[in-house]
Amino acid sequence: MKLKKVSSKQKGLSKLPKHVRNKMGYMEKGGKYDPKKEAMKKGLEAKIKKAKGTPDAKALVEQYRKLTGVK
Repeated sequence: MKLKKVSSKQKGLSKLPKHVRNKMGYMEKGGKYDPKKEAMKKGLEAKIKKAKGTPDAKALVEQYRKLTGVK
């Protein structure tokens, strides 16, 4: 799937989260939508939800942050 660039006229579109734009067919910073990475992210989100409040949760959150680039 080829992603379209966000034009300067589409101000609201650039404010949307990356995964939402990718589902709509738009890219952010020249990136491509990676279904494997997205599936891995969803799997980590589910594991974090289950492990909430346990020592394992911290390691899962760190792994999620590395994958998504969130600090």
